[in-house]
Amino acid sequence: MSGGLRDGPLELGLLPTAVVEAESAVDHAAKAVGARNLAVIRTNARDMLRAVDPAALATDPKGDGRYGVRRASVGVVQFMTLAEKSDGASGVVAMHGSNVVIAANNTPRRVDEIVQIVGQIEEQTSTAGARPLAEELRALTEALLEGPEAGVEGSKDEHGLRQAEHHLMLLRKAEGLPLGK
Repeated sequence: MSGGLRDGPLELGLLPTAVVEAESAVDHAAKAVGARNLAVIRTNARDMLRAVDPAALATDPKGDGRYGVRRASVGVVQFMTLAEKSDGASGVVAMHGSNVVIAANNTPRRVDEIVQIVGQIEEQTSTAGARPLAEELRALTEALLEGPEAGVEGSKDEHGLRQAEHHLMLLRKAEGLPLGK
């Protein structure tokens, strides 16, 4: 059980794909924050958008073949929900699967916020106007992975993809499944 079918980038499961794409978004957010001009901020914001929701790109609706955090996390929710409801699913699947679903379900809302802020960056006419928005993007992309405040224990309904990974690993271990991606 890899958290989904192997149709994402590098033939990873859906959850590892969501994580890889989210890590890419975090990298682009950091570059946008460190940028010295508006063009570089915009370029990195678009690259971030390509990683989180390539379908949201008006100029490239296919997203260069990117899978995207949104699509992968929605797939994780669908896959784990089916696993939880399947005949013979253990209590471990129900317990850890529900935590995977909760964490993955947070992702589309965060992606919606990222899409909105990228649009606001596109409307900016100055680096000074775009920089605070880039900071918001950095916080949101980090929340995709870690939840709203990395390193701070919050309620499970705030968790990010790292917590989903953790619960999927616990599920695999308890069920005697391979732990690799």
